[in-house]
Amino acid sequence: MKKYLISLLTLFLIPLTVLAKDNDKVKVYLFEAGGCPYCEMEMEYLEGLDSYNEKFVIVEKELYVDHNDWAPGEDFITGAKVAMAFNDAGFEKAGYNGTPFVVISDLYAAANYSASLESVINDAYEKGDKDVVSCIEKGKDKCLSGYKDSKYKEEAEDALKVTLTSQITSCVKNGGDSSCTDIYDGTDNVKLAASIYDFVADINTCIADGGASECTEKYIDTDNEDYALRAYSTLSASSDSTGSTTPIEASKKASPVAIVVVLLSAVIVLGLLIFGATKLNKDEKSK
Repeated sequence: MKKYLISLLTLFLIPLTVLAKDNDKVKVYLFEAGGCPYCEMEMEYLEGLDSYNEKFVIVEKELYVDHNDWAPGEDFITGAKVAMAFNDAGFEKAGYNGTPFVVISDLYAAANYSASLESVINDAYEKGDKDVVSCIEKGKDKCLSGYKDSKYKEEAEDALKVTLTSQITSCVKNGGDSSCTDIYDGTDNVKLAASIYDFVADINTCIADGGASECTEKYIDTDNEDYALRAYSTLSASSDSTGSTTPIEASKKASPVAIVVVLLSAVIVLGLLIFGATKLNKDEKSK
């Protein structure tokens, strides 16, 4: 009976011992985009370190679904909050607009590929992993100096909406239709993308019908006011409020008289060049 109890106790203690060892390891967070070559290079570098799985583990986060379309992934909000928090803490290279975005404890946060992270990981291992990302994911405050989750949550949600508005507006401006939201299919942002497309398409139609700034009036004092203004600014970028045109449009509107003057000038210049060359040739022969 005694041997049985010891064996049973051992079965319970072994998982607890393994768990304790795992908890001692530093979590290196890799915010990535699908197919991102530098993300793959970063992963290869980290996995090649001797301390991999001894001192640290890699935690992958989906910042963007794909590195070509850049549709925000399921961890975009977390990534944006983490980047903003580290920016405020003085980490200038922290950012959510590029991948790989690597975070190590409270010691390192940068959106660029690096093959010099071993010393940082060792430092975090010796000091104990602060695991800022996990703290932020749980909605806690004091994850970094002065950090308040409520503030960064709102800012990260705004960043997400700005990103989607920019992407969808550019697509619509280039002749896209409702398919401009296809890249968000299968993500958490499907409904948000659809709602953004609705007001972007509405503003685009209004502009095409000759509308100006009044195209955004219905969105004033709504949750979409700032985003509608952003969309209008991009969609109407080819002309300003005074009705001036772009250089391409101006060339299309050149008058027939102006065209004749330009052609005559070209003929005169060409004639002078031919005359000069002929005279020079005669002078040389006379010598």
